[in-house]
This record gives sequence, structure tokens and C-alpha cells, in this order.
Amino acid sequence: MSAQVTYNPPADIDARRSRSLVIGVGALVLCAVGFFINRDQFFRAWLIGYMLWLGVALGSMGVCGRRRAARCHCSPSSSFRSPSG
Repeated sequence: MSAQVTYNPPADIDARRSRSLVIGVGALVLCAVGFFINRDQFFRAWLIGYMLWLGVALGSMGVCGRRRAARCHCSPSSSFRSPSG
């Protein structure tokens, strides 16, 4: 008993993809300019941005783990218990 679900992407997906590529390339060019103008400030800003997005990613993993633990009715530490106890 399997239900097949088909996903139909939005009609303007190619336009969104192209716009995102242009924005990304533009941001990369601005980063390169900033790198050559003031390297110390570039690396400080890069580190702050990296830590920001690392925090978002790790926080999301924590939220997903907690939701998964709540869905399976187990505590996060239950995987460390022995099978007999």
C-alpha cells in the first residue's frame, strides 16, 4: 500500500534559478573586491558569517533531533541505555 505523490515545481523555477545565480555571482565578486581592499576586515566578516550560518545549521539539527525523539516516544539519552535496562 504505497501512495505516489508527484511534485510539480512552480512554473517560474528557471527564472528564479537564473536570478539566484546572478545574485550569487555578484556577491562573490563583492567578496573578492573586499578581500583585495582590506583582508583583515574580510576575514573577520567571513568568520562572523560562517559562525552565524553554522549556528543556524546546528540549531536546526537540534530541533529536528528533538522532534524525532518526541515522535518516537524516546528520550535523547535512551539510545545510550543497555537493552536489558
